[in-house]
Amino acid sequence: MRVEVDSGGVLLASTHLADRSSLVLGQVAHCGRLPAGLHDPSLVAAVGALADVAADVLDPVARDLELLATKVRSGAVLYDRVEQRLRDGMTWP
Repeated sequence: MRVEVDSGGVLLASTHLADRSSLVLGQVAHCGRLPAGLHDPSLVAAVGALADVAADVLDPVARDLELLATKVRSGAVLYDRVEQRLRDGMTWP
């Protein structure tokens, strides 16, 4: 049996995840500006509360995406090492 991993594709996927993480973090920053320009105090309070909730949700999502990207990259590197050792005829410890 032979198993190969497209490390380039996996690394590209991890880069995509990291990019998405950055985009989500950018949205967290935008949440604080949602109530800007509103004049009705009740609306400002409601939109501010909604923005806080959205930011609270988006922040861990961004962190999870970054963590997943890191794990995917590490996995690709590990698979590359295993494949190289197998090609070289070495055993994996």
